Amino acid sequence: MDEFFSDALLRAARPHLAWVAEQMDLFRELVPIGDVETDLAARKAWQSGHELEIGILGSFAEDGTWLWGWANSTFDGMPVIAESARLRSIGEQYSVPELTEGLVDLNHLPDPRLGSDHMAFAAMGLLGARGVIIFNYSGRARAFLVTFDPMIPEARTDLGKVASFLHTGATMLPGPEAQEGRGYASTVVRGYGEHHQLPVTETAQGMELRLATGNRIAVHIDGNDQIESVDVTGPDGGFPVAEATQTLSHNPAVAAEPTLPGLPEGLLVGILPRLAGAVAQDIALQHHLADNDWNVTSPVWDASSGTLRYSDDVELAAREVGSYDSAAEVWRWPAADEQWQGVAHLRAWAHESGHPEVAGDEVALSGRQKPGHIAEILALTAVDLGEGRGLCRLDFPDGERYYLAVTDPRVPVCHSGPDTVSRDVLSTANLVHPVTGETERYEVMYQLAVGYFQRFGIATVHEYEPHVLGGRFGSYEAWVRFSEDGSIGTVDVGVAQSQEGSA
Repeated sequence: MDEFFSDALLRAARPHLAWVAEQMDLFRELVPIGDVETDLAARKAWQSGHELEIGILGSFAEDGTWLWGWANSTFDGMPVIAESARLRSIGEQYSVPELTEGLVDLNHLPDPRLGSDHMAFAAMGLLGARGVIIFNYSGRARAFLVTFDPMIPEARTDLGKVASFLHTGATMLPGPEAQEGRGYASTVVRGYGEHHQLPVTETAQGMELRLATGNRIAVHIDGNDQIESVDVTGPDGGFPVAEATQTLSHNPAVAAEPTLPGLPEGLLVGILPRLAGAVAQDIALQHHLADNDWNVTSPVWDASSGTLRYSDDVELAAREVGSYDSAAEVWRWPAADEQWQGVAHLRAWAHESGHPEVAGDEVALSGRQKPGHIAEILALTAVDLGEGRGLCRLDFPDGERYYLAVTDPRVPVCHSGPDTVSRDVLSTANLVHPVTGETERYEVMYQLAVGYFQRFGIATVHEYEPHVLGGRFGSYEAWVRFSEDGSIGTVDVGVAQSQEGSA
């Protein structure tokens, strides 16, 4: 398969794309982006407090694969997979491989993450649904729900927006013809007319849609089947609709992430340059413990001697970093007289940078996205600032987790290389992604990658930006690839291609 969806999926989905963009615009207006809760057994979801009847479409994993709901064994026998099962039947009828394969690899697409959005919108069109809910549920993974809830009406033609929706539909799913400069505008316009039961006629300039109100939508299509402009004439029109300069990055169908705040933006960007290095060191600790066959799941903390005891004859020096109370969603720093240098450095920096709420003895994390992730970020940052050798986590029955910085010099200092860069950067992205908003995500992820390269003295290669950031390892390069929404999509390693590089 090349860098596009299959011809069969393109043929099936394209006629629906303009009205799907239109319907999603209405859906976003009625059900604003926000926190999502689900009760899959009851086929219910709540977004921004709005209750909806839903079905599961599928999920997108960090490895770039899409798993249909009907193929996920977790939901076997549950009515909530009925819509995805219907798509499978549609796929069998029209021989669409993306609909009949339970696990679909999207890594051949230029942007697999954006491709998962488009897979969902293609499914929405084929099902005739009223909306799609997209939310982050673990690391960079995403879940996709579809709704036919009657509280969401079918969108009607908006003469002020129709140009944007037609342009969106005519650019959302390019195929091999795009390499020759050709499009598929005629298919989109006919599909839009059929959906709204509007007569469609061909004209010398392209195509025309006639509304019952007497208005006419004239779509000017060039010889390469691409939309040049859209004009509206008639009782409610008589004016040209501004040509949309639609691109995938601001496509009205593409969902934003939930709006609950994570860490304060300035604080998060400030600690990012070291965070991926801290994650790499923590991974090095886990490997060191495993290589020595030590029990990594249940060490005993002896606060009086400052040691973690893994067995009668295995001890590691450690210092307390803090604790997270999952019930109260509160982070607590150690008492002042017990503060380790890494904790003192982080609290002082937070205060000096204008974030006293993080510098206090307790940090309230309720009302923020993934408070457990935020606690992990605070702990890892403190470990790194104190030049610790990794992080130990001790869970207690009351829901409290204690974080300890391993300071024992016998644990080796981590290094980076072509074989570890992908693991380190993606592991950190999985931790940070859920606590960043859409508007700052690219800057956050960019700083994360740059900070990792600088931490290990890796020459940073800027010539591929903004979509790719490179790192030079001698004759090899790592390429951190960013998706349209600013997320880190993949990290690939290969033979160096660039001439640029600065440590």
